[in-house]
Amino acid sequence: MQLRACLVECSLVALATCFPSCESSALPPPPLPELSALDPAVAEIVRTSAEGVRSDPRDARRWERLGNTYAVNGFDVLAEACYDQALALAPKEARLRYLRALVLAAQGRTADAVGACEGVERLAPDYAPAWRQRGSWRLDLGRAAEALSDFQRACALEPSELAGTIGVAQSLLALGRAQEAAERLTEIRRQRPDSAEYVDRLLATALQRLGKFAEAERLGDRPYVAVPRGPDPWIHDLIPLARGLANARRMALRLLADRRYADAVSVLESARPYRADDARTRRLLAQAYAGVGRAPACIAVLREAAQISPDNAGIHRELAERCARAGDLIAARSALETALALEPDDPKALAVECDLLMRETRFADARLSFRRAVEGAPHNADLRIGLALACAELRQFAEVCDAARKALELDPDRAAAWACLALALLELGQPSDAARALERARALAPQDPFVKSVGEQLARAAR
Repeated sequence: MQLRACLVECSLVALATCFPSCESSALPPPPLPELSALDPAVAEIVRTSAEGVRSDPRDARRWERLGNTYAVNGFDVLAEACYDQALALAPKEARLRYLRALVLAAQGRTADAVGACEGVERLAPDYAPAWRQRGSWRLDLGRAAEALSDFQRACALEPSELAGTIGVAQSLLALGRAQEAAERLTEIRRQRPDSAEYVDRLLATALQRLGKFAEAERLGDRPYVAVPRGPDPWIHDLIPLARGLANARRMALRLLADRRYADAVSVLESARPYRADDARTRRLLAQAYAGVGRAPACIAVLREAAQISPDNAGIHRELAERCARAGDLIAARSALETALALEPDDPKALAVECDLLMRETRFADARLSFRRAVEGAPHNADLRIGLALACAELRQFAEVCDAARKALELDPDRAAAWACLALALLELGQPSDAARALERARALAPQDPFVKSVGEQLARAAR
């Protein structure tokens, strides 16, 4: 955070003498990036927008256009500085606050983006896209109850927009309210048959959590499709400013949402070379590489992104997760420590820490970490299953039972939770109950190695 602030401040001070027409109360525009390193189309639109600010530095709309130009073409830090200056000139413009929140989120500063939306809420309480966007960010932060409130407000303002209704259902599921989520999704599907590609996968999850496996199976194994965001007039001014790589990114995002990872790799690789300071595109490319199983390439490009944006906790978290999966626990630990230093309460980073501690066989530490993570995200079944596994390694079987049962309350379709429960019940001297739990686990995942291992232990105990 401090590095970013110092960079912007030093850049502004360095150019203060370049704009003698500015009053002392007005900041000069941020410096231009190295235009010779850019796609010529991007360089031209940046140059044109910057000249607009020079011609009238007291015009907030010109600062906004420059900020929009930077934002849509990937210069998030410079965009933030422009929006700050525009807000200094027009502090009651809710649109500027919203655009600033978007570039904060693009930098991985999700909590700051949520805070920035408070001004939008006050100045433009009827702008539904802002409520939907804040709800999405709050879900990412594990703040499901607040997210639900945001999505409900968006639905009240724009009841026909699918994105808000889906957000309500996602929030209800995160809160463990599967029955309400299923009812809402079923009604959407009845009223709007065209919504099935977005609704069915989520509805199947809700039905599984309610134990209605046959109904869930009838929906089929539909692949995940990203829900359309809905109209957002305040960002329409940005779209015509996109040039070169920005258009490639937009296409790659659509491909990634459709899980067309190989196509996304092709699109992003064809747009090279990237700017030296372009972390955003490298992060997308890492996601595409992960999707096609190119782990070394994924890690390499994430390391480049982390060097470019050292204050972006999300990049360091993703790097830690990928390194852990590749078996490089030392590199994973280093990246994770950086992520947690930047965002110590990030639920996703805490989940990565739990996984890493398990891989490091530090089960006592993992148990404590899982407990902390569960406190921050009490409706996350994965975290409770992880807690059960850590406790099983420590032979704390009463706590294994408790964690597994709470996970099953949230999602009864989790074979690992049933297997944990079976193991704990066996160790606690309840073999009949253990056998019934194992039957449920086998019905859900008969080939799962952990389920098989627990089955072998029950078989040995029965001899």
